[in-house]
Amino acid sequence: MHPQRAALAKENTRQTVLLKSGFYLILITYLTLVIRLNLVAKVKELSLLKNTDWWSVGLFTLFILLPLLPLKLFFDWSLLYYIPKKFGLIKYNLFHFLKKSAQSLLIIYLSLTLYSYLYYYTISLKLPGFLPASLSILITPIIIAVAIFGLIFICSPLIPKFLKLKLLEESVSKRFNKLLNKYQFKSSQLATLKDSDKANTMSAFFTGFGPYKTIVFSENLLKKATQEELEAVAMHEVGHYRYGHFLKGLTLFASLVFFYTYIGISLLKRFGPSLNSGALPDLANFPVLFLFLLIINLAGWPLYLSIKREWEYNVDRFALKVTNNPRSFISIMEKFMENNLKDPNPHYLIKVLFFTHPPITDRINLAKKFRKR
Repeated sequence: MHPQRAALAKENTRQTVLLKSGFYLILITYLTLVIRLNLVAKVKELSLLKNTDWWSVGLFTLFILLPLLPLKLFFDWSLLYYIPKKFGLIKYNLFHFLKKSAQSLLIIYLSLTLYSYLYYYTISLKLPGFLPASLSILITPIIIAVAIFGLIFICSPLIPKFLKLKLLEESVSKRFNKLLNKYQFKSSQLATLKDSDKANTMSAFFTGFGPYKTIVFSENLLKKATQEELEAVAMHEVGHYRYGHFLKGLTLFASLVFFYTYIGISLLKRFGPSLNSGALPDLANFPVLFLFLLIINLAGWPLYLSIKREWEYNVDRFALKVTNNPRSFISIMEKFMENNLKDPNPHYLIKVLFFTHPPITDRINLAKKFRKR
């Protein structure tokens, strides 16, 4: 990587890390102030919230989140528009950013409102022990997933526009086809995401189930990668399918929601009264519960990321083994590093706290060790 690009990559990572850290610090401060100033009691005095029903829970969540709107817009503008624009990673204009930000806000609001509904109404059930919390936790991931995917299919701007790679399908080498067929894939299950008019970055991912499974390459990746490099990327994504990472990821998510909510409600029962949160269940519980969940999530985040990085290491090993072409793996990693301005060798704490994938340098070293065998 050219020294100038390496310096830009480190600066890009540094600014992103500072921004995310500041956002969570402000969020914790805001929830703490809401609790300490007992603002919930003032919100509950509104006539719309006199009766605790479905509408009241939704409106209450909206009132609590409304002051965070400027913060979220500033965070999105900085992370998704200003910083990427500054480093030449995106091409889209401010209008496109505002549309994406509005979609993100809508999904966050719906998810938190659904979570509030499930917490409030399941905790009210006269069930023994921790069963109400368990019921809420087990249902929540399913409801949120259905809501998000339903929203995606209802709102056409959110539908991923995957295009079949007809030209690539016709020109795929026999070796590439053989690799795909060996692992229950066809060249027709390769697709592209039309994004070259919006971004300069390269990406690839696996999506879908059963016969609808698809490996998606960004247009920029197709333009800049050789076919052997595409093989390495494709086998990496096939590895996610082979190891069942999609279903494992969903299970991990559900397990974490279960654990976090159970611990959060336990803390709420123990410390809630001293924080003016009221008896269970009560609308006043929500800010305290959200604060506990946020802190628990931040505490458990390094473990979650370490699992994700280990999965990526495993599929890297899989791709190297089946392609037996570490040279192409290394070259495509270098292109990802160059185009996406990813810090090739971040500080250990940054890797542990922010990286879902292993640093590029570690992935290249893995391929070099494979080549020496």
